[in-house]
Parts: sequence; structure tokens; C-alpha cells
Amino acid sequence: MSSNLLAMLQTALEHHHAGRPAEAEQLYRVVLQADAENADALNLLGVLEYERGRNPPALDWLSKAVELAPQTAMYHNNLGLVLVALGRHGDAATRFEQAGQLDAQLPDAFYNLGVARQKLDQVDEAIAAYEKALTLAEDPGTLSNLGAAYLQSSRRKEGIRCYERVLQLQPEHAEAMVSLADALLESGSATEAESWYRQALLCQPTAQACVKLAHILEQRLEFTEAEQLLRRALKLQPDASAAFNSLGNVLLATGRAEEAVLAYDQAIQFGGADPVVSYNRGQARLLLGDFAEGWDGYECRWLWKSSPHQRPPFAQPAWTGDDLNGRTLLVYHEQGRGDIIQFARYVRLLADRGARVLFAEPAELKSLLGDLGGACQVLEPGQPLPPFDVHAALMSLPRLCGTRRENIPASVPYLPLPPVERFPLPPATPGRVRVGLVWAGAASNPRDKLRSIPLQTFLPLLENADCDFFSLQAGPRAADLAALPSEIPVTDIGSRVRDFADTAAVMGQVDLIISVDTSTLHLAGALARPVWGLLPYAPDWRWLLEREDTPWYPTMRLFRQPTPGDWESVVARLAKALQDRSFRPALLAPTSPRKEPDRKPLR
Repeated sequence: MSSNLLAMLQTALEHHHAGRPAEAEQLYRVVLQADAENADALNLLGVLEYERGRNPPALDWLSKAVELAPQTAMYHNNLGLVLVALGRHGDAATRFEQAGQLDAQLPDAFYNLGVARQKLDQVDEAIAAYEKALTLAEDPGTLSNLGAAYLQSSRRKEGIRCYERVLQLQPEHAEAMVSLADALLESGSATEAESWYRQALLCQPTAQACVKLAHILEQRLEFTEAEQLLRRALKLQPDASAAFNSLGNVLLATGRAEEAVLAYDQAIQFGGADPVVSYNRGQARLLLGDFAEGWDGYECRWLWKSSPHQRPPFAQPAWTGDDLNGRTLLVYHEQGRGDIIQFARYVRLLADRGARVLFAEPAELKSLLGDLGGACQVLEPGQPLPPFDVHAALMSLPRLCGTRRENIPASVPYLPLPPVERFPLPPATPGRVRVGLVWAGAASNPRDKLRSIPLQTFLPLLENADCDFFSLQAGPRAADLAALPSEIPVTDIGSRVRDFADTAAVMGQVDLIISVDTSTLHLAGALARPVWGLLPYAPDWRWLLEREDTPWYPTMRLFRQPTPGDWESVVARLAKALQDRSFRPALLAPTSPRKEPDRKPLR
């Protein structure tokens, strides 16, 4: 290259670095007019076009540079960057590998190879490339990408160490703080994650950090600050779909269902038809009593990748709600025990409409749901499935059956009441009311802190001298009885029952059941026993809003919190209602126990 061309190329490069692309391009082209095979000029003009976002001409210039100087590692590296921008990650990886072979001391080549391999979901190869790059130069960007690759391959501890090292090198690296917090949250370290999200917000407030921190607070039921963070996120990014979805969840959890629907609508507007948002919106519509839209949204539970609800891989088609007369329908469960008890009514309903119904029950409900009568066959857990024509999930049956508020199938009892002999109580004392009590649900339920009540809160109720109380509480919370004053006797039943059928037999011998929102509440309603349900301020969708009755269970009365967390006033109302004997007199005496029917196979 002549000294004049070299000087011109150097001047062009100075323009390039100084942010004067037009002047740089003009000089690069002058050099190429004088020397069409000047690989340096071809490379630099290609880089300039790439930086301008003009990838097709950049590809042409850089391809020519590589063709003229195939042993120059940087040319291969730069061509690979353009190929990445064009979405040709496999071709890009080939170029980066070539660059690394030509110059084993070029960290950019190995870093870029890692990026391309990660784009191709070749995570192990990406990790190897990033690790090689770090042996050449410890760079925060490479460490961050390596951390993400480790997490992608479920190597969480290594990923956390990468982000911690980034923050040692750059203590104000807000993006690394959020990534570290994400990794800690996934590993179950919510307290540490919260600390890093808060630090990230101090360094560089972003909508993403606000949403992530709000999610932690929402899980702890700290809804006020969670809502503030989500509204802050929407100021930072007004079209943040994730923030609108999370805001909808917080509004729904604080009893503002109509506002929640509006937030979900915004999330859909900005983020598209996300099945998670549609599912959440469906629950809000159900709570408002809009079953038409609600069931459709609820059905979206099948559609998101990490959904806990998965359809079994049956060869037979799913039932679509068409005529079942003469056909065999397999109904399977996919949610909790309370859900199964509530919606088991549809099994008998469909059998009465002419279907042959096979119901795959869970093992823990075997004794309770052993025979639903009619053309129903309850399958033993683990039993091979008999032939069937179509299948449906139990929780999809309300939608398939066209259930609306005005036509809820509420004929009770729809479960058989076991005989007294299954679990006999001591003889009743004349003139005294026998009350079964459940104060807590399973701690594993995300809503348990909202629905469960400390047993001590029930003391004003338990002091009623005209009542005999029986604890139907099962699980670890049955131990709460030991803390009661000795002058308040409560007979422990829940720790001695073997299954739901035993509990049902006890319910047939008491005058009233009082329960928080757990499976026991559904069981009492399904058996048509007099039952009082205790609901948090923001109830589950099935209980609707404001009303004291429920169309699902005619013998149930609902007692709702007037404000979030206020169980004391609920218990005060319970105590007065119990003192006034304000439950249905016709149902005061236990119903006659039914004999357990013989199980007959379908023919």
C-alpha cells in the first residue's frame, strides 16, 4: 500500500472513531477506488456499515475482505458479527471459530462464539467459549453471559458466582444485580434476592427490577408496597406488559377485581395474547360472576410453558361439549382436593345426561368418592384405564357444560354420607349444639396466610357454654389445640380420622361445621350439612363477591372479612350467630346416614 493511501486510510479511521461516518465512508471509498483489493479498507467499510445497521452491504464488504485475507482473524470475527445480526448464527459460529484458530489470544472471538452458540441453544459449547475468553481477559460482559449460560444449564451456583464477580469488578452494575437477584430467587433465597433488587433500584431504576421486587412482596402478602412498585414500573415503562399483569394480580388479591380486569386488558394490549394473563383475567371475571368469559380464560391454564397443569397424552380426542349420549367419557382430576370435591357434581350430572362416565380419582379420596351412582364408574388409583371415547379435565367441565351463575348444578347432597359406625362420636348431650371446626388449610397453598386463622382468635366463639366443639383440623395445625386454656375443651377428631370418608361420617353427627376455605368446607357443602365458611377479604374466585350465600352449596353461609386481615370481627359475628342459633333449623338434626352402596362395574 502506498504511503498516500495509508495516510488516507488512517485519516478515514480517525473520522470513524470520532463519530463522523460520512467523512470516513468517503475516504474508505477513495482508497478502494485506487486499490479495489485493499482488505483493510474493505474490512473497515464493512464495520462502518454494520455499525449503521446496514447489514447486507456490510456482509458484502466483509466477505470480500475475508476472501482477500483469509488468515486475518479480525476479519472473520467482524464477518461473524454481521452474520449474528442477520440471524445466521450457525454461519457466525463458524467464523468465530476460524478467528479463534487463527489467533488463540483474541478474546472477542471466543466471547462472540459463546453468544452464537447460546443463540443456537448449544449451552455447553457456549460455556466453553466464554470460559476460554475469560482466560484471556476478565471482562464483566463475558462474566454476565457466562452466568446466564450456567443458569440455562441449571448450574445455579456457578451462575451466582459469575454475577458476584461482576459486582466485585463493577459494584454499580445494576443489570448484574438484577441477574444475581433472579438467580438467588430461583434458588429459594428470596431475602437475598430482595436486597439485590433494592440495590439495583438505587443504582438504576428499571421496570424489570420493580416488577421482580413486587413479585417477592406479593408472595409475602405485602400488597401496598408491591402496588407502589408496579405503578413506579409503569411510569418508567408505560407499555410494560409484565407490570400490568402483576398489578392485576395485586389488585385481585386486594379485592379490586374490576380494576384487575382493566390491568389485565392493558397487559394483553401491550404484550399480546399471553396465556398467563388470560388465565389471570379469567379468574377475575369468574370472581365478578362473568362465567362466560371467565371459563374461557380459566382454560388458558394449559397453555403456558411452565404451567403446573398438563394434559395427559391420550390418543383419544378431548371432549368439546357435544352430545355424549351413548359415549364413554373419561374425567380426570388435575387440581386440589377441594376442587375435586366441588366439581365432582359434574360426573353424576353427565351420567344423568346419557354418558358413560369414568372418573379417575386420587388415592386420598378413594373412600369418599367410591361410588357416585348412575352410569358412573370410579376408577381405582393406578388401575388400567378401560376403553373410552373422549376425555375431559374435571375443572373444564363447567365450561363444557355451559355453566352460568343462574344454572349452577347445586342439587345437594351429591356425595354419599358414610354410616355413623365408620367413626362414631360420643352420644350427644340434649340441648347442646355440636360444632365441627377447621381453622387452617395446608401451609403449602400460596393463599394460606390469607385464609388460615390462629386458633386463639376463635376464643370468643369457643367460650359458648351451650356448644360442644369438635376439631376437624388435620395436619400439623391440629397441634394448636394444646395452647388452648384448659377450661375450653375441644375434642380432637382431625388427628384421628383416616381419610375424607371418616371426616364425612363425623359431619353427619354434628349440627354445624365452621371452616376456613379448604377442602373440609367443600366436603360439608357437598354433603348438604349446615356449614359456615370463613373467607378472607379477597376470596378465591368461586365464592364471588359480597354475598353471604353461595350458589354452589345451598346449605352454606359465608362470613367475609370486612377489611383485609380482620378475623376478629368475623369471629365476633360467628359467636353472635351461634348464640342466636341462626343456622337452618330444618338442618339442625344430623341427616340419616346412608348405607355405602355396593360397587357394581359398568357393562
